[in-house]
Amino acid sequence: MLAYSTFRTLSGPEQQAYAKVWGVFMVTRSCGSFVVDLYCLDGYYCELWRQLPTAGVAYVRPFVEQAGLYPYLNLISLPHNLLA
Repeated sequence: MLAYSTFRTLSGPEQQAYAKVWGVFMVTRSCGSFVVDLYCLDGYYCELWRQLPTAGVAYVRPFVEQAGLYPYLNLISLPHNLLA
């Protein structure tokens, strides 16, 4: 797996391909005219912003900050008896 610093040096298309092949797909969310796919990589995350209606990737956003995960919190549903 590539380190975050190395991943950031890749071009957008290279980051996209790497995230899809080596990342673990987590969730998809809607944001305006975009659909955003979240991938987990080795200690960091990567969002692939796909613009509708074409669904082509328009933007790749890698990040390490937990704050980047906040838009996904309302999409997570944990079992009620998880801590029982």
